[in-house]
Amino acid sequence: MADHIRLARHRIRKFVRLHSLVAATGTTWSELPMLRATSLAATCFLTANVLHAASCSFAFCWSKEGVINQFFCVHHWMDLQYFYQTRKLRILVVCQQSGSAAFPDPFNLLQWPGDHLPDCIQEYFGADLAFFFHWFNAYTRFLVYPALLSAPILVQDAFFKESVPETVRWGEYVAFSIFLGVWSTAFLARYKQLKNLKVLKWGMKHHDRGVAEIRRQFSDAYRDSWGEYCQQCFHWILCAAFMAETVFVTLFVSRLRVDAQEDPMGRSYGIRHEDLQAYGKFLITANIKIVDYIWTYLSTNLSKIENWRTHAELRNKATEKLFAVKFVVYYYPFLYTILVKPVVRSDVDISLCFKALSSDLRLFFFTQIAMEVMSLFISVIISWFKVASEQKKAGNKEYSYLEYQAKCPEYSDEDFMSDVQLQVINYGFLVMFGVCLPYVCCICFCVNFLFKRMLAYKVSYIYQRPSPFGAEGFGGEDLIILLSWIGVIFNSYLVIFVSPLCGHLSSHPSLEMFGACSLLFKRG
Repeated sequence: MADHIRLARHRIRKFVRLHSLVAATGTTWSELPMLRATSLAATCFLTANVLHAASCSFAFCWSKEGVINQFFCVHHWMDLQYFYQTRKLRILVVCQQSGSAAFPDPFNLLQWPGDHLPDCIQEYFGADLAFFFHWFNAYTRFLVYPALLSAPILVQDAFFKESVPETVRWGEYVAFSIFLGVWSTAFLARYKQLKNLKVLKWGMKHHDRGVAEIRRQFSDAYRDSWGEYCQQCFHWILCAAFMAETVFVTLFVSRLRVDAQEDPMGRSYGIRHEDLQAYGKFLITANIKIVDYIWTYLSTNLSKIENWRTHAELRNKATEKLFAVKFVVYYYPFLYTILVKPVVRSDVDISLCFKALSSDLRLFFFTQIAMEVMSLFISVIISWFKVASEQKKAGNKEYSYLEYQAKCPEYSDEDFMSDVQLQVINYGFLVMFGVCLPYVCCICFCVNFLFKRMLAYKVSYIYQRPSPFGAEGFGGEDLIILLSWIGVIFNSYLVIFVSPLCGHLSSHPSLEMFGACSLLFKRG
């Protein structure tokens, strides 16, 4: 075995010099093809000479045989400095042409989310992360239109809320809901075109079917077996259990708030009813964040041990289960207030439900933004403390950038899917509840600049370099289409059945108008 290890080290050193030898012949390789070529060559060598097992990955083999302690893609400081500064370095000419300097600079908040920026991200980080930034940039650019339209409503609610008549305010809400329906339809159509162009430009067409690497955990013999069916069935049963938890908690909190409203001077569970009204909002928000954290961790790890063939298939299936629970956890408490509560309790006025919905959304949305920013800042501070402690231990010894990266956490599938679904969920709040809080569009537009800067800094300096996986999208395209359709239907319901502007209509014309509005936007 020692001879195998010495031979492996010799082959590794020989292969590392491949880039310089190829460059001497006048041929230029970008870094991502080199990483993939290194992976393939090392896997073939270790399979034949060390373990004689075609299903084992080379990183696992090296770690098991003691050749290496850690294996991860490394950042190159000069390449990152190119992103950070306006300077021509060796990374790629496409980065210079795309104007993508200062990509990970957290203080460059005013950088416009251009369409060419993801080209440079794809060359350095890979297609999966680049497609996410591509969608996020397109979403932020399109968000400028509802943000500008909602800015006067934000000023009005801040300074002239009491002086504006109710009918005028509802007229603004109706006009804005119609605009949101048109905007979401136009955004989906435009993004589909932009995405297809990037798929062709980055060479990712049919990647998932014909090019994607097979996971080493995949077993063809285990596929379509009773064991696999039971494993997936157990995962979906857990999905249903987490959904049911949210439904029961929402019902419990709603009953507490109704009882507190009917008897303001009473007590429940030792808490005064006048305080319980406010606590109910915080209970809903706390349940959302706690259940979301637990389910994301649990479901991601369950998906990893399931028998999915490729990395893209794993992410797609994990995203389905994650979003199924997140949809109920995040949206059901607010949908219950306006859809279920007036039906369950006939003595509740639907206009009061709309005001309660707006109040709950306001608290949750600002809490959501604050927690996003706080979590990013905490990860930055933790990284700085790690560097300081390691430098203190090293004393006068030089602490290399490679040693620092070895201490950084891995940017795992769980982190990537959490970042993606966080923005998809925020998009859903905007298209579904934008009529309740129109100025949320303006706030989202401003916060998106900060979030993108912090996310870029996180993947560049706080985490280890993500493994460069190919992809045909960021994995949330079907989700934003689903949320856009639901948003159109829900906003049509609010305008026709909740708005006092349509209160004079009987139930039959209202239903006809509701169906016509929904079909109009869905076909558009």
